[in-house]
Amino acid sequence: MEILVVDGMSTDGTRRIVGDCAARAPQVRLLDNATRLIPTAMNIGLQAARGRYIAIVGAHCELSRDYIAECCRVLEASRGEVVCAGGRVRAAGASFVAQAIALAMSSPFGVGNARFRVSEQPADVDTVAFGVYRRAALEAIGRVDERMLYAEDDELNFRLTQAGFRIRLLPQVSSKYYVRDRYRDLWAQYFNYGRGKVRLLRKHRRLPSWRALVPPLFVAALVGGWIAGLLFQPLLWLWSGMLVAYVVAGLFAAASMGRGSTRIKEKSPPLRWIAAVCGAFVCLHVAYGTGFLREVV
Repeated sequence: MEILVVDGMSTDGTRRIVGDCAARAPQVRLLDNATRLIPTAMNIGLQAARGRYIAIVGAHCELSRDYIAECCRVLEASRGEVVCAGGRVRAAGASFVAQAIALAMSSPFGVGNARFRVSEQPADVDTVAFGVYRRAALEAIGRVDERMLYAEDDELNFRLTQAGFRIRLLPQVSSKYYVRDRYRDLWAQYFNYGRGKVRLLRKHRRLPSWRALVPPLFVAALVGGWIAGLLFQPLLWLWSGMLVAYVVAGLFAAASMGRGSTRIKEKSPPLRWIAAVCGAFVCLHVAYGTGFLREVV
């Protein structure tokens, strides 16, 4: 195994730590990414990698001990049909807000049918996070598209499935993903995800999954319904009903997620937890939808 750390010219001591590791272990290498952009980092790593299988791992996560071995075992056994495998993402956070965000990102109400976040069953899927790839398949479809900022992994996986390859979710292994610990950071993250999805749509004229359209349709209905209600008052009742239904569904989802969850480390009143998780739901949905619509415009 080789470990390639593609560093965006960080100043927090990362480069020294990786340099110390490389001095003791020759399989560790530090690579520079002067652009500080994720798709560029992926291409730098892919160009330097020498192995038959390549795992692309984000800086905000930890892999379970058997993650890479199990993914490689499935890729090897498939005889070329499955070219990417990845485990379930388990969101985690240390602070009160981060734990609430982690709960929201583990809820079907929060992230829809993103199976790498919510499913417990192995299956062929449209995408996974932190995938282990068959090198030959990546060479067949070409480099990561560096114009697909904030959607680079989705777009890469989309090209794989369009080429007839299969992506396998393996929930028996997992990655622990450390979420943002402030709502404004979560908002910025999902606003950019929404923008990235439009770039993917613009390039391919289709989306990998219908779930990407739900947040922008929701935001468009909120804004459009309110404006229409000002012009024609009966529509304001319809808009109010939609808003109440969303709030009730969010409260119910937050209450069911928070009750007895092992992710909750702080001792806080249940109502505080419900409110915090609902705040994360709003960020996930409205930020993504707003970013999507902004990129469309």
